[in-house]
Amino acid sequence: MAAGYGEYAWVTVLLSLMDIRFWLLIFVLVLGLVTLVIRGRKSREQVRKQEQECQNLNQQIIRLQGMLNAQEKDAMIRLETAENLAHQLKSSLNSLWLRMELSGMNEQLEETLNHMNSQLEGFLNISTVHYNDRQLCMELVSLKEIIVQEVMPELSGYTGELDMNMMSGWLYGDRQMLRQAVETLLVNALRHSNQVTVLLTETATGLCLEIRNRTSGTSLPPEKRYASREPGHYGIGLDLARTAAREHLGKLTLSLENGVFAARLCLPVHPWETPDCNVSEKPD
Repeated sequence: MAAGYGEYAWVTVLLSLMDIRFWLLIFVLVLGLVTLVIRGRKSREQVRKQEQECQNLNQQIIRLQGMLNAQEKDAMIRLETAENLAHQLKSSLNSLWLRMELSGMNEQLEETLNHMNSQLEGFLNISTVHYNDRQLCMELVSLKEIIVQEVMPELSGYTGELDMNMMSGWLYGDRQMLRQAVETLLVNALRHSNQVTVLLTETATGLCLEIRNRTSGTSLPPEKRYASREPGHYGIGLDLARTAAREHLGKLTLSLENGVFAARLCLPVHPWETPDCNVSEKPD
């Protein structure tokens, strides 16, 4: 300053005291503070949106729970009505059987009446399965024996040709339920085709029953219960087969390729579930 530099000397002194690192530190602090403010606002907005979504979901859950409760009550009423009707039909069938037996006409219609009675009994059994009131009678059974000895006699009214290639197909299962599943798959196939192929194969972990038939349809039929074209008639066959597969930890799959419809019922078989395993006659 004594040399005459004046204000320039003051500026030179100040710049020498504050280098670039000081300004860089100030910039970083300001930038961090601005970032924290922005993130805080975004976090509060996100929390507010999540709380609103939770409230909406809770309201939807309450509405859905009310609808589910109403449907369960309606389903129980329908089930009770259907079971009452089935029991009344069984009573009427028994009365008819008694009258025919007294009149000596029971021998001519014995097979038909027994078939009607088994259908009603099967409906009552399946209705309990659908409502998780399972009363499965597990025993060592052969799918081949079920098809040949129990299902085939019931198909005498169909004129279709069956091409069958079957292994024994042993497993532990409910004979009545498996029979209903196999019968409904065969009946559906014979209704739509004059030639049906039945394959029953075994593997190390399970067995697979495949039933194929030609069809003019272009789409797969629904597996769940559906209203058919006939008034008051419902298609429940595939639903029964799917239920039987699920109750035996298996799976029912449908396919349609090149005009050939195939239904595959695959069931698991554990190593101890073999026909020559050392088990009692009435396994637990």
